[in-house]
Amino acid sequence: MGKFEHNISLSEGRSPLISLIVVLLLAFSGFQAIGPLIGVLLTLPFFDFNFMQAMEVLSNPVGNEEAKMPIFIIQGLASIIGFIVVPLLYLRFIEKKPLHIFFNSVSLGTVPVFLLTFIVLAFMFVNSIFIEWNANFKFPESMAGLENMLKSLEEAAKTQTEFLTTFNGFSQFFLAFVVIAVIPAIGEELLFRGFVQNLLIRISGNIHIAIWVAGFLFSAFHMQFYGLVPRMLLGVLFGYLYYWSGSLSTAMVAHFINNGFTIIMMYLYQQNLTSLDVDTEESLPLTFLLILFVLFLGLIYFYRNFFLKHKTIG
Repeated sequence: MGKFEHNISLSEGRSPLISLIVVLLLAFSGFQAIGPLIGVLLTLPFFDFNFMQAMEVLSNPVGNEEAKMPIFIIQGLASIIGFIVVPLLYLRFIEKKPLHIFFNSVSLGTVPVFLLTFIVLAFMFVNSIFIEWNANFKFPESMAGLENMLKSLEEAAKTQTEFLTTFNGFSQFFLAFVVIAVIPAIGEELLFRGFVQNLLIRISGNIHIAIWVAGFLFSAFHMQFYGLVPRMLLGVLFGYLYYWSGSLSTAMVAHFINNGFTIIMMYLYQQNLTSLDVDTEESLPLTFLLILFVLFLGLIYFYRNFFLKHKTIG
């Protein structure tokens, strides 16, 4: 039998922990400050807002239909700057390495894409049990203040998300698809699997610790406690898909399938073209979940063996 190996040498001659902290802080600054500022400045000439009005709309867009398009543009630019531009600049000027270190020579052919598609779809339904559990998590009475604060933040985020993902026309759906499905699939995987996971391998010396901690950081970065566990598990899945294949493209495709399927199904549901509501927090019947879980394990087994066989032959 062969084995999977990761030999991506990031942070050579430097502390991998310091490198991890620096790249996360730079990405966070790009996503939360630099990217949104550039986005606001670029959208102002095209929309009927001044700078202060734009900042006010950004903080509370709900109910302002005209704000949807500029908000999507600003969010897209924030993601591009924070998750793609900043990591690539770090890779080029700090690590002094090419982008292709995250990608091996295995082509992403029909079999891997087929497996990735059904792995992600099966996992999405299996993960619904953790979505329901996390959404209904109860704190001890002594932590009621923290629980109320987190629930308030969650409700505000949910209200804003529902507003932004209620599509009034195909143009809004298409822009949302690019901003929510395409850009994060590339950027978040580049940052959290490409950089964070590989740096954590150097720090811990253990691939499984690296994958789980990277999954936690990926989820924590979204700052939504009541979605922390299911999003962490999704990040862990992406981490193992990347580890077994040796190519970041597999994690990017899996991430795209997850987000893209969700956005498409939301749009179809709003158009009354499907009765499946992917936005629900309720899990599926247990029998159905068990069948999907067994299917998911089987697909994972074939996926892992597909790349293991390739490495052994190679």
